Amino acid sequence: MTKRRRVLLVNPPALLDRDFIDYPQFVGLGVASNAAALRARGLAVTVADAQMSAQAEVAARDDGRVRLGCDLERLLKTVPGDFDDVVVGVSPYAKPHARTEFTARQFAAARARFPSARLVAADFYFGGIHYIEYDGERFLRDYPQVDAVVKYEGESALAALLKSSGPLPRVTRAVAEDIPVDSLPYPAWDPKFVEGHGDLSAKFYAASGRPAPYPPGVVTLPAVTSRSCAYRCSFCTSNPGQSRASFRPHGAAYLRRYFSELKNKFSVRRLVLLDGCANYDPARFDEILSIIGELGLRCDFPNGLRADKLTFAALRALSAVSDGVSISAESGDPEVLSHIFKKGMDLSAVERVASWCRELRLPIGIHYIVGAPGETPESVNRTLRHALRMTDDFGARPLLQNFVPIPGTALYGECERRGLLKRFDAENLHRYFQGEPALSTPSLSRAKLSRMVRLFRSRLEASSLQKVIVNLTYHCNNNCRFCAVGDRGKRHGDFERYGRLLADYRKRGVTALDLDGGEPTLYPEFFPLVRLARRCGYEKITVTTNGRRLADRAFAARFLLSGISDLLISLHGHTPEIHEYQTRRKGSFAEAVQGLRHALRLKPGRMTVGVNTMLLAENARHLPSFLDFMDELGVEKVNVQLLTPFGNAAAAPGRGDFDVYGHAARALRRRKKTPAVQLVNVVPCLLAGHARGVPAELGKHGREMVFVDAAPRNLAAYLDARRHKTDQCRGCEFDIGCGGFHVFNAEEDRTDPLV
Repeated sequence: MTKRRRVLLVNPPALLDRDFIDYPQFVGLGVASNAAALRARGLAVTVADAQMSAQAEVAARDDGRVRLGCDLERLLKTVPGDFDDVVVGVSPYAKPHARTEFTARQFAAARARFPSARLVAADFYFGGIHYIEYDGERFLRDYPQVDAVVKYEGESALAALLKSSGPLPRVTRAVAEDIPVDSLPYPAWDPKFVEGHGDLSAKFYAASGRPAPYPPGVVTLPAVTSRSCAYRCSFCTSNPGQSRASFRPHGAAYLRRYFSELKNKFSVRRLVLLDGCANYDPARFDEILSIIGELGLRCDFPNGLRADKLTFAALRALSAVSDGVSISAESGDPEVLSHIFKKGMDLSAVERVASWCRELRLPIGIHYIVGAPGETPESVNRTLRHALRMTDDFGARPLLQNFVPIPGTALYGECERRGLLKRFDAENLHRYFQGEPALSTPSLSRAKLSRMVRLFRSRLEASSLQKVIVNLTYHCNNNCRFCAVGDRGKRHGDFERYGRLLADYRKRGVTALDLDGGEPTLYPEFFPLVRLARRCGYEKITVTTNGRRLADRAFAARFLLSGISDLLISLHGHTPEIHEYQTRRKGSFAEAVQGLRHALRLKPGRMTVGVNTMLLAENARHLPSFLDFMDELGVEKVNVQLLTPFGNAAAAPGRGDFDVYGHAARALRRRKKTPAVQLVNVVPCLLAGHARGVPAELGKHGREMVFVDAAPRNLAAYLDARRHKTDQCRGCEFDIGCGGFHVFNAEEDRTDPLV
């Protein structure tokens, strides 16, 4: 009787940067699948899995990286006996395309423990994780302890290799088509360690500073329902080593038996299905969801489904077994999608699926990539605008990443041919996906792309409702030339209506309230409204006032102790002539300054008192003197506002000109640190001509405006109704955070956007 060859399969620990991608906690699926296949071919197989063993651990290192899995040398000491062959897994996280000391130590530990065994490195590839192509001969030179390397899917080629005797071929390129997927035995998970793997994964994500993607206490395992992908997207490595694209699905009967075994033998309750394109066959996808539902399991498809292959019925079935869905748009620019990414899909499918998910209340994430060779600022803006529209219209979560040229992809070869990889750090390529962009191209520098992506992410964060602004009244004791509500009828708002709205906003989680006008101190029920807001639970209540009534010391004292937390007083010049030219009220300067003095002197300790000033052609050159005056008074914060075309200023000519922005920029560059200056209502590209590094103004997207005589509106949407974009905006890096240029003097734009 021929003695069975003894084989040890090793899943080594992984050393991961905190910006890793994909699912390093699931690479053990390849080891488990190969273990089962080798046993079925008559080999005596033992598995040493650094992530699924009694020694499994997570270790955060001083260099910021995290080790997932126990020390291999320590693990191998616990493995009894000798072996004819030791096969060490080489996942993409081992960086096979670039020698690393950590990977070298894993092979050294295996060789030291088993000096007479044939030492083989194998990809154990099963799909679902970005494959990184590498030169097998170079790999063997980098790691001289290794006798042979088996690339790609190993279940068939590895068995043939290990059953042979004598010297091994140095590099074996496994042929995926040689593996009939339904002939594969089910992966050989070790029941002793499956349950604990979830806790290890949670610790790993915590050490990496990320939320765990799956709920704690639920036994979760990865699986695939198919291998390979029928598409050849230029950025992807779903078909490594294959001469053509293909789709190799498991049959329904195979999957039903497999999922039943996972549930009954391993107590699995959640499957993470890592297919490259799980829904390529829509009818088969429906059947998979039916099987999962019948078994009472939950599932996730994290790699992004094809939107053009999804139906409403499939999404409805998915909503019963999953917490959400992700689809892959890749780009919001049809030309990039078709000619650069070779996606072969129409964006209308993405929008259709997003609308269905909204109807089903199924959370949806949409994958996007920006910065590929051939992209321009215009095409990136189209993608960012598409992602933002999907968020605003359908509640989709944009999953945006930078383009990264992964070795083995068509676009990697394109980057090589065009000489774009000179500054590309291939060893640490994972850091580019969410960090600084990987490439600069003649049409798009990495610095500009980085700013555009940061602005997009800031714009997303600003979308959540943070504050409500209430116009209490349109009465005012000034008559400012620029007043945004100066053309409205003089009336007070309804107290009961405000009470209902404030209660509703609190239920929606809003804790910040601004009280505005008109002049809010003229509102007859100002003090009762502040008390009501406090009872509702508003934590921050800011009042914007012209300050004139605060010149009365008694009123100022009552006002400051009424429950408000912050105060902004409007002052538009450092002399009566400049200020009163704008307010058109004699004596308003003296009263405003006296009110400001009272506020600074009488305010409670935690209250902040700032000043609003409107920057116009008439006062812009005096801004340095104005800021010096504020410093003398003890004001710590000044909001410098640019004119907007509303109310009395709707037809004001020439008020948004470049010279005004020059004065504003110089205010930002003053050497004095006090008062702090913040610009409001800017067109960022105009400001960028004077001052670099000034961010676009985004806070208004998270604010709603309650008007005296109209329904509430999102503040940014309200203001953007009087802005427009020109051809030059299409490639502007501020496009995603800017409504365009203010529109003055246009009769068709005089209509109030509320009406």
